[in-house]
Amino acid sequence: MSSIFGAISVETPKYKVIQKAAAYEIREYARQLRAEVTVDLGNNAMMHNLSQPFSMLAGYIFGQNTKRSGQEGAEKVAMTAPVLMSQQPKHEKVAMTAPVLMSEKQQEQQGKNMTMSFILPSKYSRVEELPVPLDKNVKLVEVPEHKMAVVRFSGTFSEPLFTRKEEQLRAAAAADGVKLNPDRSAVVRAAYNPPWTLWFLRTNEVMVPVVG
Repeated sequence: MSSIFGAISVETPKYKVIQKAAAYEIREYARQLRAEVTVDLGNNAMMHNLSQPFSMLAGYIFGQNTKRSGQEGAEKVAMTAPVLMSQQPKHEKVAMTAPVLMSEKQQEQQGKNMTMSFILPSKYSRVEELPVPLDKNVKLVEVPEHKMAVVRFSGTFSEPLFTRKEEQLRAAAAADGVKLNPDRSAVVRAAYNPPWTLWFLRTNEVMVPVVG
């Protein structure tokens, strides 16, 4: 994904900057294909167990799949950046919102779910072209074009830092008259670097859908 010094050498999602402010920018993202896994957080914070969904997704792109072409064997899928994460309450039905596609299954238990996503390489144009996951927890989804307010920052991948950056983003957007989706389940956290990258050279983002 990147080196210890933070250089990002893999494909990143295509977008167009349509408004740039001092503290954030508004991006219009192209359509994406994603592989995603949703796990039960219970009452823990989103950062509590990132290794479980990451391992499932990494397994898929590194060969735990079957080719669509009808040929025997697996297909290795190139890694991209960033890794996306979002959080949803378990007790309410959550509609599909861009750019995060989440389960519409009614959840009766208390607690939270976390969805982690890998954006798949742009060489694939349809879900039907992607290799089929062997792990039933890995879902392949298509995300339509979407508009996001984004703040980029460095630092450790910690709950307090990402929460603070989201609050700052919302405050700055409100001051500019930009309306953002108030639903916390629509917020996306993005990490571009692996854990071994020096913390002050990491690239992180918080993304919130723009309304209207």
